[in-house]
Amino acid sequence: MLYHTIPATSCGLLQTLAGSKYLSSLVKAIDLTPLCTSSDALISAFKIAERRDGLNISPIIRKRLNHDLYFPAGTARWYNAHALLHLAMLPNLETILYVCSKYRVDKRVAHYIRQYEPALPRLREIRLVHDNIPTNSSRFPWIIAMLTPRIERVYGCSIGWNLPLVRLQPPEQFALQHVELVDTSINHLELDDMLSRCPDLRTLRIAWGIGSQTTKDPLELNLLGDVLRKHKPKLTELALDPKEDDCLTPYLFSHPIGSLRELKWLKKLVVPFDVLVREK
Repeated sequence: MLYHTIPATSCGLLQTLAGSKYLSSLVKAIDLTPLCTSSDALISAFKIAERRDGLNISPIIRKRLNHDLYFPAGTARWYNAHALLHLAMLPNLETILYVCSKYRVDKRVAHYIRQYEPALPRLREIRLVHDNIPTNSSRFPWIIAMLTPRIERVYGCSIGWNLPLVRLQPPEQFALQHVELVDTSINHLELDDMLSRCPDLRTLRIAWGIGSQTTKDPLELNLLGDVLRKHKPKLTELALDPKEDDCLTPYLFSHPIGSLRELKWLKKLVVPFDVLVREK
């Protein structure tokens, strides 16, 4: 398995992959975060791949890509081309890592991942890291924007699941089996949304951090328990860690999660305080 990140000092690697269908097929994971790859390097890689017919894209997308590649590095169109070219060149991707920083750019990348997913039949994992935690949680990028129906594993750092006001009707279903969120702001409304969309979820790990201090609604652990008892997910592992958020202390003892005996499949439970699982 090859895991490749292409910084400005390694632009030749992108061109090498463009020129070799075999090497491109070996790449299973990629850091899709835009770095300082020059426009010239992207244009060169595009032309090389095009000559060997190494781009699995429609004529319309090919035309758009050929146009956007000529925009200056760092512009929105350039980000579009950067993401799409990598997705088009690497047909056997299984994992995408993306570091979020600018909301509008993230939205475009999410659009391309969802649009191009049918051409990536092996894509199963998304790893998202938000490197600039905002003071207002409503500006958090959210994981659901990046998901496609076949994604099975998600890792998110300083990122939420879904904004409360963003609801698809009917709710879109996902094949997620493993979710890990750290330094997150997820509350009981988002957990309810997650469990309603992910009936196959088996592993759920949540660690709250400074992001949860900015939410408008307080995080009450008993409401999380209510959601778990309502959906009765087939979780085999559940880990809840609110210890990083000092503002949760009053809720730990006055609002325990309560009994989790409804989770019949549960084999591993990780919580920092016994009171979280005491019965009411």
